[in-house]
Amino acid sequence: MKTKYYTPSLTEFSDGFIFEKKINNKWQEVSFCFLELGEELKNIRVKELDEEDIKSLNFELKEVNDNCRVFFKMHPSLSINKSIELTVNLKTKLITILIGKETVVNDIKILNKSELIWLLKRLYIYE
Repeated sequence: MKTKYYTPSLTEFSDGFIFEKKINNKWQEVSFCFLELGEELKNIRVKELDEEDIKSLNFELKEVNDNCRVFFKMHPSLSINKSIELTVNLKTKLITILIGKETVVNDIKILNKSELIWLLKRLYIYE
């Protein structure tokens, strides 16, 4: 599967945001901590969220349906014995998250791995 990229808006940048920057005509992955004023966005790109990004966050692929993928992992907190199910439509980038049997996120658009990490941290399911 070919990796896709898009040009981010300035509002997407936050501490830890992962993107690629063209340096000496080569794309290099960098993590945001300071964007120089006047930086041209044409020299910056962000990898679109894909199956490998989700797997890298310790989710296991459970099910494949057309454009949808269902991922699974146990809650990282030992005191919470619940599973986490993440369903993503790879075409629309809409995500649904269930903790146990409770839907905690329903059809939120997540464009990239950094956004997904940000969301998982707020749900206390990323360490």
